[in-house]
Amino acid sequence: MSERTTPAEDPQRDLLIDDHNYDGIQEYDNPLPKWWTYIFFGTFVFSVGYGIHYLVGSGAGIHDDYLAEMEAFEKAEEKRLMAMGDVSEDVLSQMASNASSITKGKETYASVCQQCHGAQGEGKIGPNLTDEAWIHGDGSMMAIYGTVADGVLAKGMPEWKKQLSPTDLRSVVAYLGSIRNTNVPGKEPQGTVPGKLVPPRPEGPSPTVPTEGAPEPPGAPTEAPAGEPAANGVAPSADPETPEPHGKVGPAAGNEPAEFSDRPSSTTQYRAPTGHDVGSDS
Repeated sequence: MSERTTPAEDPQRDLLIDDHNYDGIQEYDNPLPKWWTYIFFGTFVFSVGYGIHYLVGSGAGIHDDYLAEMEAFEKAEEKRLMAMGDVSEDVLSQMASNASSITKGKETYASVCQQCHGAQGEGKIGPNLTDEAWIHGDGSMMAIYGTVADGVLAKGMPEWKKQLSPTDLRSVVAYLGSIRNTNVPGKEPQGTVPGKLVPPRPEGPSPTVPTEGAPEPPGAPTEAPAGEPAANGVAPSADPETPEPHGKVGPAAGNEPAEFSDRPSSTTQYRAPTGHDVGSDS
């Protein structure tokens, strides 16, 4: 049985911490291992450099890493859609909901379409591309693709299929599809809304409204001066288009004029037939 070492015989007595004695258990002030100390100071230096790089410098954080991964995914999705072959309504609709395709199409739009259709598609020389009306086609993705690809030479719009790559052409159509029906304030609707016709914008005064100071057309009837009979001796009726009813006589002088109607009124008189009127020889 080994003998218990007394504090007076302990070779590490100098390392004892005074007043750190608990139930006979004493605590020594032993130095930490050097490898542990080096790791501790190494992590401290690393944390300072990490903070400077990501919080102060231009280091990409977690959010930036997420955006980079999403961008890579969108590009891969765009390549997948482009590899599907022929252009179709379904392919273009999927591209119109793909962020990467829309971003690329917006860049193409800004370089070749903005000068005629406005920065947001509100219309300038060309029509507004954000309302429901369409001059060419019905507003479907394939109709938009056909108009952009083949152009409208009569209006000065070139055939973009000859100037843009297939990728850029599909991307700009995808962007146009994404701004449909957003109704950006700008040029008034032109063309046809699916299901109804947009009324044309009136230009100039209405032909039914006379313009002040305009000369009357030649041969227009003129009213007789007040108090003078007409050339045929019969006073003109209130409505020159409506002839006087046959056999009806107006009221006596001094009374208010009676209004003619299909049924006789109390102020309407009829001339009684005479014997001469009923087949008389004389």
